[in-house]
Amino acid sequence: MILDLIEIRRDIHRHPETAFKEERTASVIQQHLKRLDLDSRRCAGTGVICDIQGKGPGPTIALRADIDALPITEATGLPFQSVNQGVMHACGHDSHVAILLGAAERLAATREQWPGTVRLIFQPAEEVVGGASKMVEDGALAGVRAIFGLHNDPTLPVGTAGVAAGPVMAASDRFAVTITGKGGHAAYPHQTTDPILAAAAVVVGLQTIASRIISPLEPVVVSVGQFHAGTTGNIIPDRAELRGTTRYFNLKVGEELPGLMETVIGQIAKGYRCRAEIKYDYLVKPVVNDASLTALVRSVCRQELGDGNVRDFDKVMGAEDFSVYQQIIPGCIFRLGSEGPFGLHHPQFNINEECLDIGAGLLAEVAKKALAELG
Repeated sequence: MILDLIEIRRDIHRHPETAFKEERTASVIQQHLKRLDLDSRRCAGTGVICDIQGKGPGPTIALRADIDALPITEATGLPFQSVNQGVMHACGHDSHVAILLGAAERLAATREQWPGTVRLIFQPAEEVVGGASKMVEDGALAGVRAIFGLHNDPTLPVGTAGVAAGPVMAASDRFAVTITGKGGHAAYPHQTTDPILAAAAVVVGLQTIASRIISPLEPVVVSVGQFHAGTTGNIIPDRAELRGTTRYFNLKVGEELPGLMETVIGQIAKGYRCRAEIKYDYLVKPVVNDASLTALVRSVCRQELGDGNVRDFDKVMGAEDFSVYQQIIPGCIFRLGSEGPFGLHHPQFNINEECLDIGAGLLAEVAKKALAELG
C-alpha cells in the first residue's frame, strides 16, 4: 500500500479546520489522491470530488466522508494533538478522511475488476449541517445512483459494525428566542419587567411540548443550549436571548413545532409582561437508510467481519446532513467500531486506529458490490 492511513489521520488530526475553512485538509486530500494517480476537483469551496473509473460502462455510486472539525479545545495530550487552538477533530472526521482515502487506494488497485464509476465525496461542514447541500448544488450527485458512508462509533469495539435500515438519525432544526422587557436596578425589580425571569420560565415551559403536547409515542427533543442576558449582577436587562435545537423523526411533528413554540413562548412571556420573538430554521431531515442498500452493506460487513460482529443499532436523536443526499438518491450510512475511551464531541475523544484499515476495506467492498448489483 502507498498510503499510511495512520499517518494521514494523525496529520489531519494535528491540523483541524472548522466548517468551510478546510483549505489545508482539502489540499492534503488532493495530494494523496494524486499519489494514487487519481484526478480530483474542488467542490463547494473546500470539498473534494474524485471519480475512479472501473473497467467498462456501469452505474456510478458514491462514497462520502465528512472532513470538518469542531470548535473544541483538545485535552487528549496526544503527540499529534491539535496545533490549532480551540479547534479539534472531536468527532473523528480525521479518521473518515483517512478511511475514504484507503478505500480509494483499494479501488484504484482493482479497477480492472469492476465496471462503472466510484465517486469519492469529501464533504466540508457536516458539523453545521451545511456542507451536503452545497456539495449537491455544485454537482456532487450528478449521475450518481446510490451513496454510502460510515461514521466511527467509539461505543463499538474495533472489528464490529452497526447497520440498520429505515430512520436512524433525527431531523435537526434550530431556534432563537428574544424576550424583551424593561430593565432597571436589580434592587427595585418592581420597577422593571424582568426578561430573565420570563426567559427562565420559557426554558422550563418549552419542555411541556415533549411531555404534554406531542404524543409520548413520538420521539421529540426541544433543548435550549444558550441563555444570554445582562451585563452585571445589579442590573436587570432589557432583554434575554435563548438559542436551541429541536429533534424529531416524524415530519408532521416538525411542521407543528414552530407554531407550538410560538404559542408556548408567547403566552409565557405575556404572563411575565414581556414580549417574545422567535426565529425558527429548518435544517436537515431525518437520516433514513434505504432497505435494499442496507441489506447490501450488512452482507458485506458480515462477509468481512463475521456474523457475530455485525449488529443492529437503535435510532438516535443526533443528526447528520447525509440525509440531504438521501432526499435525492437512495443511501445508507453505517457505524464503524472505533472503541474510543470517550464519546463523540468530548475534548479527550480519540479512536483505536486499527479501525482505519477495517473501514477502508469495508467501503471498498461495499462500492464493488453495489456496482455489481446496480449494474
